Formats: sequence, C-alpha cells, structure tokens
Amino acid sequence: MKSYFFLLIFLCVSCFEKNTDIDRLNNAANNPFRKDSNKIRDKYRNPIDTLTFFEISRDKKILEIVPGSGWYSEIISHYMKNTKNFTVAIYDKPPVKILNKIQDEFINYFSLNKDKFG
Repeated sequence: MKSYFFLLIFLCVSCFEKNTDIDRLNNAANNPFRKDSNKIRDKYRNPIDTLTFFEISRDKKILEIVPGSGWYSEIISHYMKNTKNFTVAIYDKPPVKILNKIQDEFINYFSLNKDKFG
C-alpha cells in the first residue's frame, strides 16, 4: 500500500513538472517582446510542438547554430532565462554579405533586449 502511495505522489509531481514546463514554453512563445514579424510565423512553424518534440528542457544545454533573424532564439532564450544553458554560435566573419547584415541585426537586437529574453 505504501509503495502505491509513493508511486502516486511521484506521478503527480512528474505531471506537474511537465505542465509547468509547457506553461513556461507557452509563456516564452507568447512573450510580448518578440518581434511581430516573428510571431506571425508561429502558426506555420508551430514552435511549441517542435520544441516539445525535441524534448527541450531547462536542464539541457542548447546550442543554436547561425540563428538568422532569431525566431527560435526569441523563444528559447526566454524559456532558458537564468539557466546559462543556451548558447548561440555565429560566424566570426560571415561568408556572405547578407549574413553579415542579418547577424549584426541579431546581435544588436538581443544586446539591447537582454532583460526581456535572458
């Protein structure tokens, strides 16, 4: 009987953690500081479903390589805020001129909004 009780407690706590994680992910996706142009793309890219599929977790280390305009970065950085488990890898010198512009905009945007994204 005792073992069933502890199993029930464990299952309840596990479910609560998953719900809390999904809530945190939803909050990150609905962060009011995200760019409107990026929010519009959510209905096509399904960020919650995608990140849940890849089993994103705040205790995992995440590396985003060449983030482009930062659509995922806006969500993941807010979700991972205060964990120090999210890293972005960018070019030292982008191989194509347009990437240089996009990367500069990315760096400027996130540098100016550290408090809003993490």
